[in-house]
Amino acid sequence: MLSDLAVPENSGVEEQAEPPVFTYQPLDESADCIRLLALGPASIGNGTGFEYIDCKLIHISFRERPKYEALSYRWGTEDASKIILLDGHAFKVRWNLFQALSNFQKANEWRNLWVDAICIDQNNLEERKRQVGLMDFIYTRASCVLVWLGAAPEIRWPHGGWYDPSDIMGQEFSGDAAWARHPKVLDWVSGNEYWNRVWIVQEVGLAR
Repeated sequence: MLSDLAVPENSGVEEQAEPPVFTYQPLDESADCIRLLALGPASIGNGTGFEYIDCKLIHISFRERPKYEALSYRWGTEDASKIILLDGHAFKVRWNLFQALSNFQKANEWRNLWVDAICIDQNNLEERKRQVGLMDFIYTRASCVLVWLGAAPEIRWPHGGWYDPSDIMGQEFSGDAAWARHPKVLDWVSGNEYWNRVWIVQEVGLAR
């Protein structure tokens, strides 16, 4: 399971300094170049003494016909406070994105994603302008668009017992699943703040 930086008492793990902060390398402006986030598998061990989500950032041109999935999600308004490892360096993300990355990790395989908050240097205004101009292309070329609605609600079945939200998160939404037909789930999906985002017209509308 993923954890914060604090090391539990008597854990047997020697507390270590936080990894150095990540610094972006500029994109090649001579080509339609983007960054992809290589999301490490849940089984990976990074040897830091903490259980970070381990990722790498890849520079790639569309000429290379990259294979990747694009993430569509709600940023949220809170400060970025959760740390992931990006090329061995600390990178802070917001809670909703942290949950999304955690739930979209594969068990034993790396997964290439395009995630705007990470793949674009948000502190570089000129780069942001150029990359926003490529957004149509980015979502059209993605093999699929992964929609993250956030953490699923707790469900109590009429016959008793609870459905664990962690069993729902990261799954495809299919009407064949019993949990997908539960009124509380339907209310959660239809009333989710995700649908208030103007950008979903582009992100979901251009999905294959």
